[in-house]
Amino acid sequence: MKNPFKDKQYRLYSDGRVCILEWKNRHGPVPLLLAGAGLQAYGQYQAGEEANAVAKYNQQVKEREAQAAEQQSLVQSRKQAQAAARQMSELQAGLGASGAVTTAGAPLSIISEQAQQSELENLEIGYEGLQEASKLREEGKMIRREGKTARRAARIQAGASLLTGFGTAGMA
Repeated sequence: MKNPFKDKQYRLYSDGRVCILEWKNRHGPVPLLLAGAGLQAYGQYQAGEEANAVAKYNQQVKEREAQAAEQQSLVQSRKQAQAAARQMSELQAGLGASGAVTTAGAPLSIISEQAQQSELENLEIGYEGLQEASKLREEGKMIRREGKTARRAARIQAGASLLTGFGTAGMA
């Protein structure tokens, strides 16, 4: 078997550890330049992949927030509909107790107006929830695009680092 420490000055400890004291480099700086370029490129590539992974996670968080906004809107809409139904019952009971006929004239107009207002409030709650969810989803898409752009830029930087390292090593 070939001695791996042939060109090196080293100290061998009794517990089996090896400490390299001096390394004689017969090839000049070229291998070190290439290794440095490779490590730099790998680091840039990994940074891009990490930025992309973080962006993907953040997009998923925004999607969950959008779903929560939709659910919250649905709950608020149901609560408003229940409150509107109670209010309508109280109105009809009050009109009935006063002796007014609720199927014609002004009392019917009052009941009809109240029903329209309640429905409009309910629709507004639903619309606001959908708007919030849509906004959150768009933010998530933008975050995801930023992650993909960061990954693409990191890959370009990694390629440039390799080319620069190879060029430098070629001139050494």
